[in-house]
Amino acid sequence: MTKSFITKIVILFISAITFAQAEKEVEPPFHIKTVTFDQNGQNAIPIFGLNDSFQLQFDDLFGNEANYYYEITHYNYDWKPSDLTRNEYLRGFDGLRIQDYTNSLNTLQLFSHYNLTLPNKNTCLLYTSDAADE
Repeated sequence: MTKSFITKIVILFISAITFAQAEKEVEPPFHIKTVTFDQNGQNAIPIFGLNDSFQLQFDDLFGNEANYYYEITHYNYDWKPSDLTRNEYLRGFDGLRIQDYTNSLNTLQLFSHYNLTLPNKNTCLLYTSDAADE
């Protein structure tokens, strides 16, 4: 009986290890700082209505006018990628270069400040997720 119990415990631990999904957190680049979402000129929590305009802003401490591109992916309420096609939640294009940036002037640390406004002339969001979606 003890041997059977130990076997069951070992199988339980092996199955837990086998089926566990390890989330790997990716470290952000050290040269990207001050990432903010702004709405109406004020910092905002990144929860917006479907037609609300907002800005994503960040600083690149390399200050070399690097090319950054944005991609929009739709997720369900539980942060799993949805089954929607890109045409169902996005009108226009993503994967475009962020062209609105300025370089620092008269600062000790060189940096480039990037600003992405959504929706814009190339990208418009059509659909948002809520707790009722599956």
